Amino acid sequence: MRHFALSLFALVVGLGAADANARGGSDHDVTLPFQLANLNVYLQVTVPHSKPLWFLLDTGVKPALIDLRIARSLGLSLGDSVAVAGGGKSTVIGYLLHDSPYQIVGLRGFEAPLFLAMPFDDLSKVSGRELDGILGYDFIRQFVVEIDYVRHTLTLHDTTGWGYRGKGQSFPITFNAAAHPQIRARVVDDGRPPVEGTFVVDLGSGAAVILDRPFVEEQHFLGSNRPTVPWLEGQGIGGKIEGQVGRIGALELGRFRIENPVVVFSQADSGPFASAEAQGNIGAAILEKFRVFLDYPRNRIVLEPNRSFSRRIDYNRTGFSLSASGPDLRTYTITDVASHSPASEAGFQAGDQLVAVDGRPAAYSTLSDLRLHFRDARRCSITVRRGGVPMRAVITLRSPI
Repeated sequence: MRHFALSLFALVVGLGAADANARGGSDHDVTLPFQLANLNVYLQVTVPHSKPLWFLLDTGVKPALIDLRIARSLGLSLGDSVAVAGGGKSTVIGYLLHDSPYQIVGLRGFEAPLFLAMPFDDLSKVSGRELDGILGYDFIRQFVVEIDYVRHTLTLHDTTGWGYRGKGQSFPITFNAAAHPQIRARVVDDGRPPVEGTFVVDLGSGAAVILDRPFVEEQHFLGSNRPTVPWLEGQGIGGKIEGQVGRIGALELGRFRIENPVVVFSQADSGPFASAEAQGNIGAAILEKFRVFLDYPRNRIVLEPNRSFSRRIDYNRTGFSLSASGPDLRTYTITDVASHSPASEAGFQAGDQLVAVDGRPAAYSTLSDLRLHFRDARRCSITVRRGGVPMRAVITLRSPI
């Protein structure tokens, strides 16, 4: 059996429309709508004989992947089995694909091969929406990819005619062995000089910053004076990713300074977050503060601040994590409860089923919508069901860090 490594990590936001002339675009540019869920970008894709499918755009993956269940239902030709390693401790089994092209809805004349079919059930449950597939480096490198988080549009620029002339900043990138883009950034923390390091730009991660375990230990980030809580949402290919969540003074990207970002201090003992090859990951909770231009042909990324740049990044103000299930992924179960949190003080427990939020049935909302509601609300009336018995509590939401 062959082995294949993915650094896939998916979880769980001013400017007008992109001006092609101001940014050196051409008549060949194509703008596509995308869906944003848990800060992840989803594009519509078709494969032979399929309905439109939703594929995640992820800089943390190289080839094009499709969910194994869908591949089998469409009769795609499965080849050799592959052991796939991701962010978690375990591997999962995928299958190489033969003669299985995909197309992007709205992008005429484009076709490229799918590489691998693998199960995405666990990630779909965590994200609360069907994950039909993933597009990575092999797709992105064919264009200059402009991501507008405000308007939920993705513009594919022709690589030969595009040049950036906006008010953002261009950053050189390198690519690691798995073709993930890396950028230089500085970690600023109280009482110590700034520390510069190399960070993977991870569009598929809903986190803000993840610091890899060797860097955490080398810099002694988990000191007794830093408030932290366990990372409830860490889930990747291969299972749970261990970590503590806290804050640092700032993250500096060139001239851009993000104050007091939420940071996961990895405690992983295997996988990419236990590696010393880079210092960490910069995820979508940082990237969504910018209009992002992925210019792989010129080995650079351009970041242009948008209207959400100064918005504070917060972390899990309820104190519980949720998983989705059922045929439409609209049945929500509490999977973990943090100590000394609003959820624990209300008596909620792992295994409780979420029934209603502020009088509205939970099944009327997506998991991403529920998380946005919990992010913005001050108080919530939450009803859960335990052993068939409903229980209601009004909780005051607060940041644990």
